[in-house]
Parts: sequence; C-alpha cells; structure tokens
Amino acid sequence: MKILTKQYFIAIVAPEPILSEVRAFKQYMAENYQSVASTKSPAHVTLYMPFWWQEDQEIFLKNLLKSFSAQEQAFDIFFNGFDCFAPRVIFIRVAHNPALQVLQKKLLKNLKETLGLYHAKYFQQKFHPHMTIASRDLTEEKFDEAWQEFKNKEYKAHFKVDKITLLKHNGKIWEVNEYFPFS
Repeated sequence: MKILTKQYFIAIVAPEPILSEVRAFKQYMAENYQSVASTKSPAHVTLYMPFWWQEDQEIFLKNLLKSFSAQEQAFDIFFNGFDCFAPRVIFIRVAHNPALQVLQKKLLKNLKETLGLYHAKYFQQKFHPHMTIASRDLTEEKFDEAWQEFKNKEYKAHFKVDKITLLKHNGKIWEVNEYFPFS
C-alpha cells in the first residue's frame, strides 16, 4: 500500500486588506519581473517551512496545532518597507517583534518534541520573519531591476496576530487547510 504524503507549512496568514495589498505586489512582480512563485501562496509570515507529512496522519498535526494555539496570546505585528535576500528574494520587512520570535521558537520545539518534526537546517538558521513578494524564480538581472524599484518604496501595515495557519499544497498552489485561533 502506497503512503500518501503531502506538503504542508505553518504560517501567520495576513488578514484583509493586507492580504489583497500583498497579492497586488506579488502580481506586479509576476507581470513586470516574471517572478510567479510567490503568487502561489497567500500573504504570510512563515513559522515552519514546507515539510512532507502523511496525509492520513494530518489529524495528529492538527491536534498539536490546536492545543499549541490555545496556549498562545494575541500580539501585534508591524510591517515597514521592503528588504531583500539578494540575489533572488524581495520581501516586506517585519518590524522586530519579541512575541513573534518566542512564538516561532516554541512552535519549533513543540513540533520536534511532540511529532518528531525536525529539519536540521531550519533549526540552525536564525529566524528572519518576512512577507515575500518575489522569490526563487526571480533572475539576478530582474532582481536588480526590481530591487531598484522597491528598495525605497514605502509600505506600512499592521494587524493583530490571533491565530496560526496550516497550509497544504494541492499540487499547484498553497491553500489554507485550517486556522488555529489563540486563546
């Protein structure tokens, strides 16, 4: 019997109107700089990068996220301008946020200890929260052009983080699978 696995990731998905504003930035990058990869997911801040999980074990993942989220308190997140990971990624900058840092660390620890979900590279990297508008399919040449346009562009937004989201890849795009509200 074949075990069916799917790709998932865990994030903070932006609410409206930020969701639509960021979608417009992503669409602009696709149309003007041929970077379409970021259009395949809603506006989000990644808490745990994409991973493979057995679809028939999804309930265990959801139960963990439900109990984890029930212990968390809402906090504000602020966005201020654009930044980049040269030479491929342009993103909306997330202001320093100790509550966000703690949430991500606790989530990683919980996933590892409870479900054995562990990605060595991810655990060694420093958490750098951001909201991507152009990514891996942005060529170096197009990156330079796009960065010249976006590096001084203003964008300010904020919202109250009161849930985390499990996203699941359907073979073409990332879709919200379920929201897990904070207490």
